[in-house]
Amino acid sequence: MLSLKENTLVSVTAKLLSDPYFRLIIKRWTDEKWKKDVRSKISICNIPLTLVEEIIVLMKPLALEIHNWMVDHNGIFTEEQECSLEFCFNPDGTLNRVKTAELLIHSKLLNDATRFMLACQYWPGWNVFTYFINLPKSSREQILHKYSIANKNWNEHEVNAGQWIDLFNAGYEFEPPRPKGWFYIHHDWTDVPLQSRLLDYLSEEACKHRLDLVFEETEKMHVGRFCLSRMSVDHREQLLKSFPLKVLRIYLLRPYHHFFLDAANKFPCRNCERGNRWLSPSIVPSGNFAELNRTVTCMVLKANDRRTSSPMPR
Repeated sequence: MLSLKENTLVSVTAKLLSDPYFRLIIKRWTDEKWKKDVRSKISICNIPLTLVEEIIVLMKPLALEIHNWMVDHNGIFTEEQECSLEFCFNPDGTLNRVKTAELLIHSKLLNDATRFMLACQYWPGWNVFTYFINLPKSSREQILHKYSIANKNWNEHEVNAGQWIDLFNAGYEFEPPRPKGWFYIHHDWTDVPLQSRLLDYLSEEACKHRLDLVFEETEKMHVGRFCLSRMSVDHREQLLKSFPLKVLRIYLLRPYHHFFLDAANKFPCRNCERGNRWLSPSIVPSGNFAELNRTVTCMVLKANDRRTSSPMPR
């Protein structure tokens, strides 16, 4: 369980990153430059220097969480809307996508069409139906008109919304979904619906099948991380054996970085004395993600040099 201090540090860092300015300088400036700027701007808050440094350490991984969210939701929001978005974080520093979606779907800062499109990614058909019929008539007509146009050159999020509209126009009777029961999936399983509550409505077998399929196909480490988070310990161990490089790279991400050494040390070193393992804390490059990533790649590829090479990390 995380301490009160850790929870507070994440909360403060997330609050800072709600300002697009900080996200922008982290992306565009050198580490030295943006860290200096952050120190200067938060010095007026009378935060102890040691805590300031811990906040700075958290800023980049939390900014990456927001960046990944933005990439997954690309095409839903305008540039102007993106500047006003608010994000909810879990205490472990990961972005809480479900709470963030709920916040934005009910946000008065977004127009009805945008909120409807977002609801179509996160909610079962029945919930979308109850939301849609309670929108102002003018908004409903605008949405129906948009998705009735013959030229459907839509992005993946608009496709999901359009599929719901097709069911609505066809007179489909939406029913409240039952957890672990059958219900009609009105959309495609893109990276956004995958990380919503919709998985909870699938049977255990269907959920496992979906997670396995996505984990094997995705090249996005944060999506792979989500899949692992929904799996049992035994299942993760099986995937570590089948896709060692991919799993180890995911274990470099928060909040699973604590699992990395134990997982990596399960691969014996052919060039070391018997009983030794690939990694020990003394040889892990301190604070150097790129070097550590190269180290992981090298070690696992050597340990599995008889495997058939693949363009996707496994």
